[in-house]
Amino acid sequence: MSSSSVEIELKLSAKPDVIAAVRQQLFQFPHHYTSPQHLTNIYFETPDNQLRRWDMGLRIRGFDGQYEMTIKTAGKVIGGLHR
Repeated sequence: MSSSSVEIELKLSAKPDVIAAVRQQLFQFPHHYTSPQHLTNIYFETPDNQLRRWDMGLRIRGFDGQYEMTIKTAGKVIGGLHR
């Protein structure tokens, strides 16, 4: 894990009858396969939900014996991408 990484999340919504076609289209894009990895995510909140009110989240993510603490903020949504 890198302390200077930027996480970009893409969420797609599709009706059940087109999921196979969407999956087929996505596999047409150039890509590199990586084997599945097990991540541990632990989210924290105050008893009075202060982080939620500030539109923030505190997470500790574990992978391969290393752990990273991240404060997630509201970020930006541009064209369906959340950054």
